[in-house]
Amino acid sequence: MDQLTNSDLAVLGGLRRKFHAHPEVSGDECRTGTRISQALTTIGADAILPACPQD
Repeated sequence: MDQLTNSDLAVLGGLRRKFHAHPEVSGDECRTGTRISQALTTIGADAILPACPQD
């Protein structure tokens, strides 16, 4: 991924607003991490680390 488009920035900005409206407990942000990983995959990120440790 070379650069973000305006559409990419709008998607990521929308996620930020959702996260702030519905925060998770600190240290237990698996849902947030998963949604960020999905969004980055959708916009073509080169590499993404796992959102949460495997149980």
